[in-house]
Amino acid sequence: MTSPALDLDRREKWLAMLQELNSDVDPQTVRLVDRMRMVSHALYQLGEQSLENAGLSYARFRILLCLLRSEEMDGRIALTPSELSHRQGISRNTASTLLRDLEEEGYIERRLDPDDRRRFNIQLTPQGSALVRRYAADHFHAVAGIFEALTPGEQKQLDALLITLGESVEAARHKLAREP
Repeated sequence: MTSPALDLDRREKWLAMLQELNSDVDPQTVRLVDRMRMVSHALYQLGEQSLENAGLSYARFRILLCLLRSEEMDGRIALTPSELSHRQGISRNTASTLLRDLEEEGYIERRLDPDDRRRFNIQLTPQGSALVRRYAADHFHAVAGIFEALTPGEQKQLDALLITLGESVEAARHKLAREP
């Protein structure tokens, strides 16, 4: 592991290189993106650690939780693989792999859609529902604990800032999609 001073030196060299590549780049924005990526990665790792006892990856837990939420909040006991991949922000291939694993472990069932026999619907099994309910409290307690470092006001401010950034990211993505 490198020392914080060496990490800082490497980061400063990286920022200098970016400035050379494009002098319009604001080093502060690059720092913010890098810091957000690091925090996001650390949150993901925390999510993984909080679920070790369940024998689930964070990605598989999120699928189960999405199905439970759909069942409890929307009254829909099943979702299509496409809906799950969209709601989780993952590719269809990734969703397919996660669903296959969850099905093999008996946590979900795949059933033909009665209205469109070309589609499958995914739903929790009683075993999957019990598993997600058992470990959700521990998981959310571990993740929520990190926000105790912020006051309630700071949490609201962070939420508002993240919403604004999310909207900006979506606008940038749409702009890039339209460019040749």
